[in-house]
Amino acid sequence: MEISATLTPTTLENFCCVTEGCYLLDFQLKFEPKGALREGDVLRFGFQNLFTDEVTSCERPLSPEEVKKAAVQVWLLPDDVNLAPASYYVRVDALRNGESLCGPNTGSCELYVCRKGESVGHALGSFLLSRVAYTWDPEREIYYQETPQLPPTGDPFHPESSKPFWSGEWKLVPELQHDGGLAFLYGAQVFYKTGEIDRARFCDTVLRRTLEADLRYLLGEDGKIYAVRWEDGNIARLPYYVQEEEGWLLKLFSQSYLHFREVVGDRAYADSLFQRLQPLVIQTFQQTSAQPDPLGYGGWGCKCYDGRILAGLAYYCLAERVATGQFNADHVRTTLDFARRAAEHLLAHKGWYDNDCTGEGGCHIGFGNQNILCGLLPSRRIALAQGEEELAKHLGEAIMTGLDFLARTNGAITGHIEWIPSRHSQWANGNMHEILDEIRDQFGESETLGWYYANLWKPTYGCWVAVFHRCNVLATALLECEEYKSIQ
Repeated sequence: MEISATLTPTTLENFCCVTEGCYLLDFQLKFEPKGALREGDVLRFGFQNLFTDEVTSCERPLSPEEVKKAAVQVWLLPDDVNLAPASYYVRVDALRNGESLCGPNTGSCELYVCRKGESVGHALGSFLLSRVAYTWDPEREIYYQETPQLPPTGDPFHPESSKPFWSGEWKLVPELQHDGGLAFLYGAQVFYKTGEIDRARFCDTVLRRTLEADLRYLLGEDGKIYAVRWEDGNIARLPYYVQEEEGWLLKLFSQSYLHFREVVGDRAYADSLFQRLQPLVIQTFQQTSAQPDPLGYGGWGCKCYDGRILAGLAYYCLAERVATGQFNADHVRTTLDFARRAAEHLLAHKGWYDNDCTGEGGCHIGFGNQNILCGLLPSRRIALAQGEEELAKHLGEAIMTGLDFLARTNGAITGHIEWIPSRHSQWANGNMHEILDEIRDQFGESETLGWYYANLWKPTYGCWVAVFHRCNVLATALLECEEYKSIQ
């Protein structure tokens, strides 16, 4: 027997969002095959908190009329099932003498329960972050990059019914691992500061699993980063190696090392992560220092991705100082030489970093600047820590010139007045927030920063769900939510 379940949406984005202590959950249920139910059978509604995996249940007997019709509308109120604020997966089962009649073919719904007064950004960001729970494959121990739309029948956590969710080709792509990972890293930090420890730990779990999958599958013994594909049960590494992917993942690993050590307080895991990174560290620094001029060597034939390499080098230098108690002189020299050359190039072209490339529909114009700012900002921190005031001043001029280009000048080239990733390509929105926070910390508030923060994101839903790991705009939704900003 199977149950088809629908929970009436309450939002324009077509999902059910209600407020704690004040809700009516409107379920429409159908039972197949007709005639499978008997008098005395009972409905069980199981609400699984996706942040904690705890299940809250309630039961309701079926009337003779409902058994005959094989269809029923059920309303549940707080007196029927008292749900704390959280994101829930809802299973609807039919029981006979306490035993399930459906097995894996239970009804399937999603629900978010808000706190009273919860902001839109916090609610939407929390709900969408929780949905990554549906993409976890315990057999391969990876998160799939696409989040499924749940059908009305079938439990995505049951081993006998979860397989249809994962149809077609499985793959891990390095840049998507960074972009999704950033959402969980910043999501965890937001939730720790707001005191929502269950949600913070959920983010930590997703981040840690993502890092472990990257170390297991993407990092080769040669220290190079590859993409991985599963097809018909076989695992193959794709010829995907480019240097910018190494830098981009090194950035995430380095930031995650600092997070697990300093925010979570799990020094044992952080130290293990640091040690296992060393093949990637050696490869990335050797490849960079081997180039007479490293600009343009990141891959894809343009300078758009230079900043990803520089960001990996710089964030690793900062992490290495924490891990060992001091900077590594050779690593700092390689990083700051790269940063100096990049700053000179940025200033020479009046803020347009990748001045000779309009690839991928023109998005390289903005993303080239975003990438290089991701690298120049931590490089400036290193220069200041090393007492290199002139270099720090030089990097600062380049940073502000690059930001000005993003906010104003590029309109003549791209046809847009400004560069706001959420209006062009949402996958980089969280990186832009990271850039703005770093600029504010290093240079203070400004009118341009205020304008960018005010326009950085807009609450939308559909495109975030389609390729979840790519859309680190979710980090922005949480970093910009009222609950977090009120304690800054």
